[in-house]
Amino acid sequence: MSAEVPKPKEEKSPWPRRMAIGFGVVLALGLVVLLVANVVIKRVVVGKIEEGLAKEGLVADVGEFNFSVLRKEIEVNNFSATPTTSKALDRLGNVKLQHGRVKLTTERKSYIEELHLEGLTSKLGSVEKADIVADKSILLEGLKLNYPAKLGGEPFMEFSQIKLVYAKPSDEDSSHFKEVHVDLSALTIVRGPDGKWMSDHTDEATKRVSGMKEVSAVDHLTIKIGEIRFKDLSTGEPAKVIEVNKEIVVNDPQNPRAYPMIILPKLLWITRVAKKEFGIE
Repeated sequence: MSAEVPKPKEEKSPWPRRMAIGFGVVLALGLVVLLVANVVIKRVVVGKIEEGLAKEGLVADVGEFNFSVLRKEIEVNNFSATPTTSKALDRLGNVKLQHGRVKLTTERKSYIEELHLEGLTSKLGSVEKADIVADKSILLEGLKLNYPAKLGGEPFMEFSQIKLVYAKPSDEDSSHFKEVHVDLSALTIVRGPDGKWMSDHTDEATKRVSGMKEVSAVDHLTIKIGEIRFKDLSTGEPAKVIEVNKEIVVNDPQNPRAYPMIILPKLLWITRVAKKEFGIE
């Protein structure tokens, strides 16, 4: 029998290995690009924030800042801004934000798809929590609006919750809401240096409301009022508090911008009744 001739070894193709190495290199480069992009975008965004606040007379301390390219999100913790001008000091004071998160999109001019805030405070007021989803909904919890310093600087309106639901996806300039629910837990009316209660300026309030040119459209509006407080700044005494527990409902989808002139007279009437119970002139 003749000896068997050994078969030559099949040469393995080098391409699978090369492809694996190439894929690994691409992946590594991709991670490097993401890291670099994060650093660059952080600097750009922080620079824009500082530049924008500088125009308002504020110097920013951005605190902890994070940006995710993959999630398209910006996150800020322990943000603060200090006024550098007398105007900013009088109007805003020190601004602080415990936590903020912004989700970005390229489909909107503002590039903002979602905005979430926690623990925002300033001289104008404060909000415990705000969740805003573009073209869908706005939810505010623990919102307080303050009087100016010359009127005590204390909360004027305290809302436990405000919820707005958009009527339909629309242009960014549009503000048409299907439903708006306002839970006004406390309304504080002060007597100013002129000796008049703020609720006495009915003519001025009516003129301002009737002169409003741009008003958001609202199909269904509900306002719940918990209590009204009356505080005389000249006496320094604690505010007098009365539970009113009233509800104002405006349901007019055919005329969705008429609600200001419906709400104001009802609110003034509720205030007058409360003053009468206290014997306030």
